[in-house]
Amino acid sequence: MGRIMDRKKAEFCWYQNGKVEYGAFAEWKKRFRIIHGFSTRNGGVSEGCYRSMNLGFASGDDESLVWKNFGLFSEALGIKCRDLVLSDQNHQTEIRVVSEQDRGGGIIVPKKFEGIDGLITNVPGIPLVTFHADCTPLFFVDPVKGAIGMAHAGWRGALAGMASKMIRRMHEVYGSEATHIQAGFGPAIGDCCFLIREDVYDQVKMLPEYATKLKQVNDQQWSLSLESVHEHFLQIEGVPAKNIWKSGICTCCESDRLFSHRKMGDKRGNLAAVIQLY
Repeated sequence: MGRIMDRKKAEFCWYQNGKVEYGAFAEWKKRFRIIHGFSTRNGGVSEGCYRSMNLGFASGDDESLVWKNFGLFSEALGIKCRDLVLSDQNHQTEIRVVSEQDRGGGIIVPKKFEGIDGLITNVPGIPLVTFHADCTPLFFVDPVKGAIGMAHAGWRGALAGMASKMIRRMHEVYGSEATHIQAGFGPAIGDCCFLIREDVYDQVKMLPEYATKLKQVNDQQWSLSLESVHEHFLQIEGVPAKNIWKSGICTCCESDRLFSHRKMGDKRGNLAAVIQLY
């Protein structure tokens, strides 16, 4: 396995294991007893608009190929595919506490839950999985309490405070302190490409704390940094700036490597974000 590209700050890097390419926070791989990663389009067996590492069962792709992709991706990360727990996303902020009874949910047995965009656990060996194609993957690690979290947040989840709710839930369930939690933003659509119109702008401008995060592009559009919204909520909860890690990678700009709903529409695959304790 070799690193094939480093960011200037050596925070989020691309790695390759065989044909499978994935991203991860370099320092997290060294410092914490976790396995984590964010898939790319490379290294799978899907074809056409799903080429090649499509991890979305609901995408319209051949399910047998998606199964194979999960196997390849899991093998590359060094996790057990049969132990994955898949989210059930609906762009809300509900969070599931994952236990042994959930192991394999959505991959080898039916999920025991619906409408879940956030997953947390303190059980080693259970990989938490969320799905993305522009929406932000939010990774959480509490190395003191031995707890982790994985969340999906588009603009609705961002403005509803998914980042904040994950911190609070980890505190409620595991006693995690915000000052100990490390939070990472994986690749997502950046403010360079995330342009909103008046319907969304009207919702954002009602929240004064976001006013400075909007930039007018033309008479009908504004750009919004979702990373800055997540960061705002984390800081409200008391997560230190030094504990917030950013990929700085835009899925829309890098659509040759990453699936992007904004760039590709509905005919595309899905990326997956994974985190596991060991």
